[in-house]
Amino acid sequence: EPLPTCERLFENALRNRAGANDPDSPIQWTEYKPPGTPLRSGAPTPDAASLADAEEPRDYAGFGISAASRMGNHRYTNTPHIKEYIMAPGRDHTEDRILSLTDEMEEFMFLGLRKTAGICISDFYECFGSELSDIYGDIPANHVSMGYAVIEGGNLRLTPRGLEISNRVLADYLL
Repeated sequence: EPLPTCERLFENALRNRAGANDPDSPIQWTEYKPPGTPLRSGAPTPDAASLADAEEPRDYAGFGISAASRMGNHRYTNTPHIKEYIMAPGRDHTEDRILSLTDEMEEFMFLGLRKTAGICISDFYECFGSELSDIYGDIPANHVSMGYAVIEGGNLRLTPRGLEISNRVLADYLL
């Protein structure tokens, strides 16, 4: 089956926007919160990667120059050149590849740990057939002991301190 065009992805995204953050919708609209932005206690907090909450496959659409999209295990990135993008939005890709199992594990961790809820440890096993500790060893436990992450309710998530230095923390999940 051919990949959906950027236009079709955008139409679907706009159609789903009407029910923004409807828990039954596979698309959750988010806004970027820079590191150090205080989180309001008790309020739902938008996060940068809520599309990872969608049912498998973890598809997402990126719009704009240099934006990445994923359909199944296929990821592509739009051109970084504004004039090329304007002439053919979503059709000129600088990266176009099939993700390996390693890529998918890294993406699961990167997108999931950017969410305020973090990753569900049992979902990792369901997706990849391996325990998180079998793949990442002591890395999650070390992050917990350093105060960068916590394990609560079966989820591994970053603490406010971990979010502030998330680039450093997430680099540990590169395989």
